[in-house]
Order: sequence, then structure tokens, then C-alpha cells
Amino acid sequence: MRIPFDILVKIYGSKCLPKAQIYYSHLVNYMEEYHINTPKRIAAFIATIGHESGRLQYTEEIASGEAYEGRMD
Repeated sequence: MRIPFDILVKIYGSKCLPKAQIYYSHLVNYMEEYHINTPKRIAAFIATIGHESGRLQYTEEIASGEAYEGRMD
């Protein structure tokens, strides 16, 4: 099962179109490699990628991680 490109754009919004065109093949390849092939796994993967990347806007960490230094939890 593969998520169609147009569905990915609908999920993330049309603002992501340029980045979606760049990263779609990579997402599909990793989904195949790691057996992300059921509706629940696809939904979790797409949601996580969308959240962590700001809907494909960011490809590098924005924060330095300093806020986590010295935490005990």
C-alpha cells in the first residue's frame, strides 16, 4: 500500500507542494524499506513526519537542544 502523492498534499496542505515534490519518492522508498504498509502504520508515519518537519518545511533541527540539558526525566 502506497500513499498517493495527491493525498499527501491534501494532508499537509498545498503550501507543502514544492517540498512534497522533492521528498515524496524518499518517503515512499523508506515506507517500503521499513514495511510501513498498513493504514495505521502509514497514518502514524505521515503524522510524525508532518509534525516533526512542520509539514515538510524544515529538514534540520531548529532548536539547539539546550532546553534539554540537565533534565532528569
